[in-house]
Amino acid sequence: MNTKPMFSVVMIAKNEEKSLPNLLSSLQEFRDRGGEIILVDTGSTDKTIEIALAAGAKVYNKGDGFRHTIDEEMAAKINYAFIVEGEAPIVKAGDSYFDFGESRAYAMSMAENDWVLCPGCDEVLKKFDIDRIHGFMDSAGNSQLRFDYIWSQNPDGTPKVRFYRDAYLFDRTKWHWIGCIHETVTENVAGEKWANLPEDVALVEHHQLPQEGRSNRDATGLAISCLNEPDNDRHAHYFARELMFQKRYLSAIRQFLRHVKLNKWDLERGQSLTFIGDCYWYMGDKASAVMWYHESFRFCAERRAPLMRLADLYFKEKDWRRATAYATAALTIPYLAFYANDMAHYTSMPHEILYSSLYWAGNIEGARWHWNECMKIDPNNSTYIIDGIKFFGLKVSYSPPPDAKV
Repeated sequence: MNTKPMFSVVMIAKNEEKSLPNLLSSLQEFRDRGGEIILVDTGSTDKTIEIALAAGAKVYNKGDGFRHTIDEEMAAKINYAFIVEGEAPIVKAGDSYFDFGESRAYAMSMAENDWVLCPGCDEVLKKFDIDRIHGFMDSAGNSQLRFDYIWSQNPDGTPKVRFYRDAYLFDRTKWHWIGCIHETVTENVAGEKWANLPEDVALVEHHQLPQEGRSNRDATGLAISCLNEPDNDRHAHYFARELMFQKRYLSAIRQFLRHVKLNKWDLERGQSLTFIGDCYWYMGDKASAVMWYHESFRFCAERRAPLMRLADLYFKEKDWRRATAYATAALTIPYLAFYANDMAHYTSMPHEILYSSLYWAGNIEGARWHWNECMKIDPNNSTYIIDGIKFFGLKVSYSPPPDAKV
């Protein structure tokens, strides 16, 4: 049809010269058809603006316009509200945070169309059928369309974490941005309809560039969000997760429990219970970790995560029978699309644990069956090949990938 797209692409950026060209390349048809691209720059010192302008984008340079500084009173309030005594404060006066929700709302307001597509600069649209997307926009009263989204990849390029992402293509008159970090959209009026687009219509891959460790940025912004919106379950979960990543385990546990008590999304509440188990495991309290993994599975038996945590825990302790029992149980649970799922739990990992555990428990026949399953999934995996020789005396050929250095 080659009609002009009925939606605008809007994005925020800072120093994205390495990733932005890939995104813009995946939008080539959109650009050729006269689609509008809005880029709000937030202080780039590289060639981000130059690249965007060369691609025909409308660029708005806002510098530090969406950055806010925390004063002494706010810092004290945050640390008192969220940090368990004895753990390090999370913020101090003079720290700053970037309000992503505010910046995205501004970018969205600059668009000429009410429907807006909001990619990250480190994403690539692998499938992007504009005409079929138009059809979904016109059908069944949908005001938001969710894209099939690959968040991370395994070393061999297969998806590691995959889910349907919201806050991607929506009608700005019916949805608005919330949250200064891990921002998302919420309905202006309850009852708005949305649909998941098929993979052959829209598929996005995320390709985040390597970073040196984790900064305090996410935790600071999420602390502000939780203080301002104490009933927002997503902020509570993400904030607790950041506290865990920063090894503030007791504070994290308290926030995960707060998230569970908000009584919202059961899948994410189950993940919070799994993370509580992780916190206790990291602190060396195995009994509490086991208890919370069981509680997570009791609460939400639709995911493999808590069972795989238990299988891995006992595998590391060389408790082969318990490792076998939990990995076997995990295999009975079918895949359910959820952003926190580790695809390894649904592909090779249960079989990895099982072939080693069964071998050391003396069940060679069972071990070999699960080893064969691993080889079907990843026939060039060096660990599997070595174990095939070591455990079963098998000669297994190895075919290096075409770009491998020999």
